[in-house]
Amino acid sequence: MQVIEDTTGDILYTICVPGECFPPRVYRDGPHTAKAGKEQPTGAELKALVPRPKADRATRVLLIRDVDPQVLYYVCKNPRITLDEVLEITRLGTLSAQVADLIASSAQWAQSEQVRLNLVQNPKTPTPIALKLIAGLNIRHLQAMAKSWNIRPQIKQAALKTVIERGGR
Repeated sequence: MQVIEDTTGDILYTICVPGECFPPRVYRDGPHTAKAGKEQPTGAELKALVPRPKADRATRVLLIRDVDPQVLYYVCKNPRITLDEVLEITRLGTLSAQVADLIASSAQWAQSEQVRLNLVQNPKTPTPIALKLIAGLNIRHLQAMAKSWNIRPQIKQAALKTVIERGGR
């Protein structure tokens, strides 16, 4: 299944759908076209699709796996997205700077320590965003990051500095 924005001709996402039924979703204003096909999207076409931002959980789970960062961005803007889905997004290797910033700047999601921790530990999160989130982490997590070899040097140094400032060892 492939969804195309009609005004620009941009492919918004291409997804392999298990089974024969999938309601294509669009997350931008304006008309869209959905193309179906077994190997290539050359089969049936649905024209004039309109945005429906309230995708159900099953659709969001499928869209979270999409490699297009814009699809992920619009999934995060969905008002029905849950904390579990945001946690899954923060662990993705395909996380974009725009999505990381959207999540980090959201009061609803940034209040979760696990979201902050996942963003700090994700190598795709831009360093300035990760550094801002360090102060909100538990000392135990900071100590583990300060000792870890899998953390970016700037993050490791900031974690160590915060541990020292808080009086941890």
